[in-house]
Amino acid sequence: MKQTTVEQVFTIQKTLTNDQSNIVKDLIADLICTDIRPFSIIEDNGLRLLIQECIRLGSLYGNVDVNDILRGRTTISNHIYRLANSSRSQMKLLLQEPFENRCLSISPNFWTDQYRQISYLGTTVTFVDSDDHYHTIDLFFEVYDDDDDDNLNKNSRPIKNKKKNLTVSIRDMEETAMTIKVNEIPPAAQYVIKTILECKALAKYIKKEKSLLENNEEEDAFCQYEEGEGIQYTRERSFILLSNMLDLDHRYYCATILHPDYRTLRGCSTEEKMACYRYIREQLKIMNEETINNDIELQKNKRIRASHLSMLDDFKDDPEATDNDDEHNNDDNEDDLKSVEYSLPIMKSDELNKYLGMKIDMKEYPSDVLLFWKRNADEFPCLSKLARRTNSIPATSAGVERQFSTDGLILSERRNNLDPEQLDNILSIRAMVIIIIKM
Repeated sequence: MKQTTVEQVFTIQKTLTNDQSNIVKDLIADLICTDIRPFSIIEDNGLRLLIQECIRLGSLYGNVDVNDILRGRTTISNHIYRLANSSRSQMKLLLQEPFENRCLSISPNFWTDQYRQISYLGTTVTFVDSDDHYHTIDLFFEVYDDDDDDNLNKNSRPIKNKKKNLTVSIRDMEETAMTIKVNEIPPAAQYVIKTILECKALAKYIKKEKSLLENNEEEDAFCQYEEGEGIQYTRERSFILLSNMLDLDHRYYCATILHPDYRTLRGCSTEEKMACYRYIREQLKIMNEETINNDIELQKNKRIRASHLSMLDDFKDDPEATDNDDEHNNDDNEDDLKSVEYSLPIMKSDELNKYLGMKIDMKEYPSDVLLFWKRNADEFPCLSKLARRTNSIPATSAGVERQFSTDGLILSERRNNLDPEQLDNILSIRAMVIIIIKM
């Protein structure tokens, strides 16, 4: 890496005369008005860096012709290809460690260019690095070809995902939850829906009912309120739709319990808590076995590399082995006698119990839960690894949607003929620059 020069560090603060300042402003106005550029272009950081570098070169070589500094679009386009290849190589090295430790998640999605109707497959990677920092990076953005299409051209469109009909029950366990016709809704429920849509004073009504709940004298009378058929149907239907939208598995509960502020799983049933504990202990057991296998492999490699004085050296005891290695085989025989919940060795099982029982001052970790696990990795070696893996899973699809928003800005109406491969190059360079700035 080249050492930073004095010229790059220090700049001269110079006040221009009125005539000089007016010339610069006239040129900027001409750029905005004649070339139809946005006003914000003059505040663009990249443009300012480019102008600053041109000024620095001018201070070295005098009044240089701008054509000797700025290259043509073909040259810059070819240079972007080289930069993109370099960015992908850096990206590969950056993702290698999270991939090997399973602290990486891939989120694909489809996007269609509205101008040329080219369909793209975009992929966003979320990961937690070795320093317990969360990152999102655009992995690639390439043309999607439908294999079932006979033409297999670049203009193929992805097949629209059909919504699955989830059969659940409101009363007879046979109604379709996500699709229902208007004429199938009871008249009383239709009246309730119409009232909700047209009533602008609904918020005041809710506040009024809330005040009734807070009034001890009227609380009994409110609880005796008989729910009408329309209200009952709307409530049950809303509950079913929300249940279908929020399908939680063990990883959601695991992510919640690994946040110190929510580790008691308040509001969850005992069955849900026990299932979460079993899941975590199973994962800790797997990590423990992986650690033991890695240690065994390392010991084998050391023995292979070591010089052998005789053929009997292969049967010598390992001087670095501990008594715990001999006890591990005995512990395996006792695992079958334990319950599923406590199927881990006692040391690893206590790691979860110790975490659940410890006192934590979350003022030291205001917004980053990964900071807690980084500082307590020595005390909770396996739980910290599990927290790193779990928090690498994105909670929403916002990262992919953000990528598509960027694509829409790049493929604008004024440059809708941009080559798809060049679009992928631009996104790769941009993603790597953002990661470098954050790190």
